[in-house]
This record gives sequence, structure tokens and C-alpha cells, in this order.
Amino acid sequence: MLNNTVEKLEFAVRPRPKHIESAQGFLLRLAVSNGRYELSKLAEAIDYKYKASSFTLGGADIESFLLAISGALRLSGPELLSCFSKSIDIEDDRRAVSDIRLPTPKICPNCMKNEDSRYIKEQWEYAHHTHCEEHNVELIDRCPHCAESLSWNGDIFQGCSCCGYRWESYKTSSEPLPLYQTICDELTDLELKEYLAALYQNLILVSRPFDLSFDKFKQLPKDLVNTPYLFELAFQLTISGETKSDWEEMRLSHFKADTNLSKLDEHSLHLLAKLPDSKVITGFLKEKVLPQTPQCMLPLRQRVMVSNLRIRNTNSIRDYQYHISLSKAAKLLGVDKKTINSLVELKLVTAYTGSITSRARIVSGVSIAKLISIIQEHSLNIDNQKNQLISIKELIKGLPYFNCDLSSLVMIIVTNKCQIFIDKNNTFSVQSLFVNREEVALHLENYFIESIRYDLSRNKLQQVCTLKSHQYIELKNIFNFQEVGPSPSFAKLNPVQISLFFEQNILINRWAKIAGVKLRSVIQFLKCESDITSNSVLEHQDIYIYEKSDELMDSLTRYLIYHKGEVNFLANICN
Repeated sequence: MLNNTVEKLEFAVRPRPKHIESAQGFLLRLAVSNGRYELSKLAEAIDYKYKASSFTLGGADIESFLLAISGALRLSGPELLSCFSKSIDIEDDRRAVSDIRLPTPKICPNCMKNEDSRYIKEQWEYAHHTHCEEHNVELIDRCPHCAESLSWNGDIFQGCSCCGYRWESYKTSSEPLPLYQTICDELTDLELKEYLAALYQNLILVSRPFDLSFDKFKQLPKDLVNTPYLFELAFQLTISGETKSDWEEMRLSHFKADTNLSKLDEHSLHLLAKLPDSKVITGFLKEKVLPQTPQCMLPLRQRVMVSNLRIRNTNSIRDYQYHISLSKAAKLLGVDKKTINSLVELKLVTAYTGSITSRARIVSGVSIAKLISIIQEHSLNIDNQKNQLISIKELIKGLPYFNCDLSSLVMIIVTNKCQIFIDKNNTFSVQSLFVNREEVALHLENYFIESIRYDLSRNKLQQVCTLKSHQYIELKNIFNFQEVGPSPSFAKLNPVQISLFFEQNILINRWAKIAGVKLRSVIQFLKCESDITSNSVLEHQDIYIYEKSDELMDSLTRYLIYHKGEVNFLANICN
């Protein structure tokens, strides 16, 4: 609450807002007129509680500050507020950049040379408003002498507060106003929203032209340089499909020459080179913009200009170009996001940030390219070997029988250097790869034995053993499998007992399912084999357990040859 003294305070000089003057610029001009060169000092004069963040990008407190100071100007609060219009919605969630004002001020040196025009216009705060429409000169946001950024300090109306350079010494040259700026005056409110949404999205794209993927900044990068040129590039992308195609071709050529991406196939490189589609309608611009002369506009290499999330979670600035989203990583490998997360946990793919459930996880595109390279390193064409091969897409259906998922299968293939077969007519994806049935079956079985050394639920065991509920209960009771857990439905089995059981025995029920043969036929065959006997204790429940031995494995192989003509594991469970 202001005390009586402050309530009666009046400034000795009480300027009135100029036409289309910036509210923040007016307050700064008011401060200068009364011998104060900072907004914080102006706030102190009326005992207004000032925060450093109050006036950043116009500030959340700018309206309340104007209301508080109106009495000292002999104006009512509503009367003072009505002097400032917001010609553009400052905050818009539809845009890639919600707040399009720059944190630092811009000025026209010519305007600052004349007392009548020595004020900061509202439009100058917008990033895309880069030229003074009265003098046709480029606005400046940093001192042309010392190159320091301008600041909201009272000296700005005369010159640089850092080095003392005066605007009177600055020689300007007029130039045509850029179309990306002037077209705003020709658009309806709805069209303007659509246009700015597309323009600022494309500004993000041209800011780091050779990144594999792009941030949704929601705020302007803090280190924009050569802003008019960037907006010209963004404008060309906004109005021209041909320009967009040219940029995609340029990105594609760049990626093809990048040794970090050299193992990616043409389809993957095209996927990375493609620029995101705009989610807004910009067709109306064709009626407003006359045919443009094609321009050769090369992209600028910027400094950082990435989101704070990426900066916070990356060790090296060189990594930024190769960041990709979780969804783009999934597209490159031809898997789902869950599998990508699992590959990260298995350390086959590198992620910079985010938990396994995080939508903000940032993935290393280089690690994806490296994984593809490792998988394809010694690949062969499938040719006429299809009878001996099985596609990973088919194999996925049978993975639950090995307590395995797709990410673990990829780990098995990479770790064991499994031979990969590729149909050269297909684009790369993990699911389109082929592996040798016999080889992968052996590795999957070894993985199964190893995996059950850890917690295994009763439901999972029942599934991998292809047993019915009553059969599982009999098996558990006979072999005294112990369960621990808060309730039967969440019970876990003793991993030592389970692992020992499968190391010593072969459950023919499971073996027959994986081999794609009839259980009764296998049992009849084994009973005719000499020196092979079963553990008959559960045969009355149609559970057939044989002690693992070389003789047993030889017999099972002979059975497959006799009855199927080949060792053809993984048949039934994958169909």
C-alpha cells in the first residue's frame, strides 16, 4: 500500500505516451526525463516493489507498474493503459515461439537523432520487425562501435551506455523494407496469426540448418545473429515449396558427406533431411506475394541456439547437431518408442537426458547410425536362403517364449555377431532383417536360461513353458518352486531353483512348441530311443521332462530331420 506522501507524488516532467510507443520504452523515457536512467530507480520513486524479472520481455508486471505510476502523471490507470495497444498477440501457444519479443531493445539511429521521434516503438520489440518503416533503415540491437547488446538503460536514446558511442555519429543507408515485415500490414488478424506461426517455426529451422532434428523452443534463442538474414531465409521457406525442397536437398547432401552418418541408407538420410511440415495454413500468402526472383541464400552456421534442456544435458556443443527425438530414432530403426527406451537402458543407444518414461528424452543420432552400422557390417543378401531364414518381424511373435523382447533380441544379435540377411529391395528397419533360424534359436535359448536367473513371475513361467494353470501348479509343487510376493498374482519364483531346473532338464512341451511339431509325436519318438528316459512323475498331467544330455539333443535333432526334413526351430510360435 502506498503511503500518503507517495500517493501525492508527481513527477516534475510528465511526458505523454507517443503514438505506437512501447510501454517499456515509455517508462524508460519517463525515467530519463526525471533524472533516473533505470526502471528500478523509477520504481523506487513511487515505492513500487520492483523485481529484476518484472520487465523482462515487457514483463508480467508492466501493466501493474503503469497503474501504480499513473497518479504521478495526473492520469487515471485505464487512461494510461489505453495509450498502449498490443497489435499482435504477444503470447500464442500455436507458435513455435510463443513470445516473439526480443529481450534486448532495438532502435532506429535516425529516429534517435530527432527529439520528436526519440522513442522506442512497440513494433520494434518484435523479432521480425527488423527495419524502421519511417526511415527505411535496419534497426540495431547492438552498438556498431563496441558490438555490445543494447540494454534497457536511459542512455539508449542518445547512444551506447557501454562505450559512449553516440547515434549522431552513425551513418545509415536506406534500403527496401523486407517483405516478411511489411506483409504483416496486409493480413487480417487470423491470417497474421497463421503467418507468424509459420514464420517463427521456419526461423527455428534456419537457425541451425544442419541439425538432425529441431527444438520446440517456445522462446526465442538468446544468441540470434544477423536476424534480418535469418528472417529472409525463414520467409522464403514460408512462401515457397521450391525453397523448402532446395533446403532438403542441401541437407541431404550435407548428411551424405558426414562420416558420422555414412552407414545410413538412402531412405534414412532422406528421413533426416526432411524438414517438419508446418501445422498452419499459409496458402493465402500466394495471393499476397508477387512471384519472387529465385535467390541463392545459404544457411548461416549459428553458435548454440538450442533449448535449455539440451544445453543442460549435453557435454559437448558438437553433439547438438546430432540430437534427435525419441520418435525420429524409432523411425530410423523401424521400431517403437518403448524399444528405443529399452535399447538406451541396454546401452546400445545413447540418450542425453530423460528417464525411460520421459517424453523429453534426447537421443544421439550418431549412436543410432553406429548401431545400424554394427548390425549391417557383415550382412548378406537373402538370395535363395529363405527356407533357412526367419525375419525378425516373424520372430517377434515368438519372443515371449524366451522371456525376451525386441530390444533384447537386438542385443543378442549384436553381442553374438549373428549373421544378418537383408532383402536389398527393402529400406532398412530392424523388423525387415532376416536371421538364420538355427543360429538365433540357440542364442535365444541361452538367453532364456540366463534371463531366468533373475525374478520371474509365475505367469511368465507358465507362458514360456506353454503350460495350463493346473499343469503349472503340479510342476511347481513337484519341484518345490518357491514363490515370494505380496499376493499370488504378483508372486515371484525363486530364480536359483528355476534356472537350475532348465539347466538340467528339457521341458518337451516347450521344445515342441518352439520347434513347431506335435507333442505326442515327439514323445512317441523319444520312447523308442535307447538310453533316453523321461522323468515320468508328471506324465499323467501331460508334462514331459527329460534330463538334458548330448544323447537327448542328438535324438531331438534326428526327429526334426525325419519328420520335417530339416532342423526348423521357431516355426509354430512365429506363425
